[in-house]
Amino acid sequence: MPPTNRELSRRDVLGGSALALAGIAAAACVPGNEEKAPASGAKRDAPRSPDLDLNLSNAWSETSARLFDNFVRVRCDREGGIAPWWWSGVYVAVTPDRNPKVLFAAEGCETKRFARLGENRYEVWSKVMTVFKDPDTGEILNGKQYLNPFTGETNQVEPNVIGSHVILQPDSEGRITETPAGGGETVALDLSWVRSGDQLLMTGSRDYPEQRPIPLAEYGSTVVDIPALNDPAPGRLEAVFSSVYLAPWQRFLDMPKQPGHAVWHAVGRKTRGFHELTEAYLSEARRYIPDVLAWAN
Repeated sequence: MPPTNRELSRRDVLGGSALALAGIAAAACVPGNEEKAPASGAKRDAPRSPDLDLNLSNAWSETSARLFDNFVRVRCDREGGIAPWWWSGVYVAVTPDRNPKVLFAAEGCETKRFARLGENRYEVWSKVMTVFKDPDTGEILNGKQYLNPFTGETNQVEPNVIGSHVILQPDSEGRITETPAGGGETVALDLSWVRSGDQLLMTGSRDYPEQRPIPLAEYGSTVVDIPALNDPAPGRLEAVFSSVYLAPWQRFLDMPKQPGHAVWHAVGRKTRGFHELTEAYLSEARRYIPDVLAWAN
């Protein structure tokens, strides 16, 4: 989505951690953003379905199979199909002595694959690859030499490839949780929901323990069509997202002592398959993540 080069123990809630990439991230609910039901007789932008309660201030403490099912349909596909979350954005260097500088344009995709383990329980694989580009020409720089403007040294550009493998299920309080498949900390996912007309905006941020490299933070929003949410038949729903990720420098830049940090910004969408990705990106995917492309078979 843009996290650092490491295996993640948890991922974005809906989109893309392309950024970290993509979509909604696991986090505390932002207070004050919950949509309130309109007063009786108030004008409405779109019909409200009785199946979707948008007064969600306590949404994640309710035991709701429908809520969990909608979450799965947005994030991936309850029938087990893949969900590539594609995005385009920039990698910005922020330092104390100059204006922020765009070092790279970036294109990425986080692909999710679900397997049903039982009622309201899924095994989820997720892997993302980001390719770095010249911000002026759009040339893909993976594997090429790059003159680092901060150090004056030449570095070989490397794609950002990360992945995760978790168990997704509600806990006893009805909150959606992720647990690393190999064991580890279980994380409850809390979100803020806001309605605009017939669209639902879901916002969250990712909490990182203080012992991780600083700065490290992620904020993302995903937009979903409410009429689609209210139709229980489709196994997957479409969505778009934006995300911002603050992180230490990419390892290949070789500047651990350079003051400052990177800011990733991305905008993207959940695609219907790899055929909707750009040919330039797919060429890099065949080179670096052929195992992920094989998920479509």
